[in-house]
Amino acid sequence: MKTAIRIVLALATVGGGFAGVLAAANGFWTTSVNDSRLLALLWLSVLMYSAITIAGLMFVISARVGRVLMMATASMVPWIDLPGIKYHLTSVLYTAITFGPPHGSGKIGTYIEWSSQLGSQFQFRIGGSPDGDWSLGINLFAVLLVILSSIYKQLMPIRVSDS
Repeated sequence: MKTAIRIVLALATVGGGFAGVLAAANGFWTTSVNDSRLLALLWLSVLMYSAITIAGLMFVISARVGRVLMMATASMVPWIDLPGIKYHLTSVLYTAITFGPPHGSGKIGTYIEWSSQLGSQFQFRIGGSPDGDWSLGINLFAVLLVILSSIYKQLMPIRVSDS
């Protein structure tokens, strides 16, 4: 069981993080806009995915760095889409459940929406239209990764240091 958990965690962090770094870095060559805000977002996405990749590599080298891995996977849990801010960070796979008002005019109530995608994705936005749709949610795959990393940490044998 420990080996399977370790493989899943390594694939999601190292593989997904590296795929995210490559996808974000591709934006530097394919984008002809010289907007400083776009360049800042591209650098932010490269840094976020680099942190996930480095946390995964540290975990592959030494499984005792569980906190670093847990922080990297926890950064993928929130799913926020508000009129003033948007934050989505996924690595390899996301399955999100979101809550919010129904899309479209003249509708009332709330909705629960499930969405899923294979691939790495980073979306960050500050500002936007004040009357836009909003939703709050969680990335269920990232929650699974956090749970797996905590289970793996508990399965580690306790070392007694020689005094």
